[in-house]
Amino acid sequence: MSAKHSVPEQVPLDPGVSAGLRCPFTGHEQTVVCRKVGADISLYSLRGGFDPYAFSRDSETLEASLRRRASGKATKKLVCPYTGKAISIEPFKPAGTLASGFIAISEGFHPSEWRPSLDELLRFARMRAGTVRAPESTESTESPE
Repeated sequence: MSAKHSVPEQVPLDPGVSAGLRCPFTGHEQTVVCRKVGADISLYSLRGGFDPYAFSRDSETLEASLRRRASGKATKKLVCPYTGKAISIEPFKPAGTLASGFIAISEGFHPSEWRPSLDELLRFARMRAGTVRAPESTESTESPE
């Protein structure tokens, strides 16, 4: 495959950029990664923790994962822990495949979505229930796994 058609490499940014970022679902550390897509264009995304908008074959498992919180207490309402916006579970069949399953639909934050603004990504990553917290307040007091 020629370099012209290759997928750009994902590169983790300096650890200081991701300092204190934790997944609100699992409590796992999150890392900001960068992908260069042009001479002057970079996209940013989060890795680590649970991606609430990933495809799932089982709606019950997806719902349990969406309700899980790093605190260990499941939430009663199906909401995005970042933005506080409602989440719904919808049937999904990827085009060109025999697979079928479910995806979460929301106006919430998608951690794995590529964004052109690092500042915007970090603002959402530090958000809990729609309120942006200072970097030091996002650290978990839970012990690592």
